[in-house]
Amino acid sequence: RPAVPASPAPATVPASVPAAIAAAASPPSAPVSASLSPASLAAPVPPPPMPPQVDPNPERTITNAIRACESVHVAHATGVVVTVRTSLELHVGDSGMVESARFDPPLAPDVQQCAVKAIYGTRFSTPGGVSVPIDFTP
Repeated sequence: RPAVPASPAPATVPASVPAAIAAAASPPSAPVSASLSPASLAAPVPPPPMPPQVDPNPERTITNAIRACESVHVAHATGVVVTVRTSLELHVGDSGMVESARFDPPLAPDVQQCAVKAIYGTRFSTPGGVSVPIDFTP
């Protein structure tokens, strides 16, 4: 089952994540230098980004984003009605941010990749496991 990569990526990316997705989700690494110049030591270091505010309805926010991704990335046949059902299994960390996500069954890779920003950018009020049922009829 394909995993949806976290952003920022954990220290290790599961082997089940395709290399292109893992590379896109991993923060760029700066080259390591054996010597540091005084100028580089004086350079200001930007503060870490502030986490988003707690979303009052994170499940709806994520579901709406996935539906929008589906409408953009999946071709629709005229006169054909298909209902798509999946469950998005999330693990929310102590910060309220999603640490891992998995669609069961998986959606099209383009839809999953499109949904990454919403999934990992939405803050929950409590940590733990969350199951988000998603049904849509394109």
